[in-house]
Amino acid sequence: MNTPKILYTWYFNTSKWNPTDSEFNHLCSKLPPLGEKKVRGFIQLKDRKSALISQLLRYKLFFELRNKLKLDNIAIKDILFQSTKEGRPSISPSSVGYTHFSKIDFNITHHGDIVALVAAEGGSKVGVDVMKIELPSYEKDLDSFLEVFKTELSDREWNQIKLDGANDGHSLNIFYEIWCLKEALLKSYGTGLTDYLSKEDFNLNGKPRDAKNVIWNQSTIDHFGKPLNNIKFQENYLNEDHCICTAVYPCTEEEFQENCPITYEEVTINELDGVLG
Repeated sequence: MNTPKILYTWYFNTSKWNPTDSEFNHLCSKLPPLGEKKVRGFIQLKDRKSALISQLLRYKLFFELRNKLKLDNIAIKDILFQSTKEGRPSISPSSVGYTHFSKIDFNITHHGDIVALVAAEGGSKVGVDVMKIELPSYEKDLDSFLEVFKTELSDREWNQIKLDGANDGHSLNIFYEIWCLKEALLKSYGTGLTDYLSKEDFNLNGKPRDAKNVIWNQSTIDHFGKPLNNIKFQENYLNEDHCICTAVYPCTEEEFQENCPITYEEVTINELDGVLG
């Protein structure tokens, strides 16, 4: 029986990269036409950078897999990707190398300054979500911001945010940590956002409020009032203001512990520059 195995976990901090137009265009030109078109479809440079890094991370994944399997005859640039209508990526069945890579599952996320990728094998699905802990500039205060999401949160989640968090000023952190859990759950399922988010009821189970140096895998979920025991989560911080959550489904506690801790490695632009030749 196959068991889930986390293969690669990477992240890139776009705030550390300030390319010239020439450098940016150089990297874009390495992408296949469809990938380049997606990147250039964004207006803001910040969004373009995230889109480009997202493309390069997925090519890095298959660059590493190709080298690991010694498949030197496969050109990384010829690998084709597809996405479900909910946006979940995978290698296309019509792609070169599909028979070798089809059992690899991967997921990508970006928010704030971070773009991250997780990849696994063994038949399980992985989901990842990252959030920058900040109050949006268009919101006048924390209460009005949280109120927007109240209908998407269970009563227990709301109390963890508003009551537990208010005691030590961590309400915003707790909100984003719970939202990360919800997104990672849905991305591992491959369903995208739903209209029953409040029925995905997370319990942080005593997670330390100042959790920036903590790797936490004790959060649990009730789905429509019933415990879900076949999905596991790890939460941690990549830096002072970005939390990340990784979900593995289906997965037993024993299988999950064999993969823990899930540690994300920061990659540089030089590492990404070389994957497409």
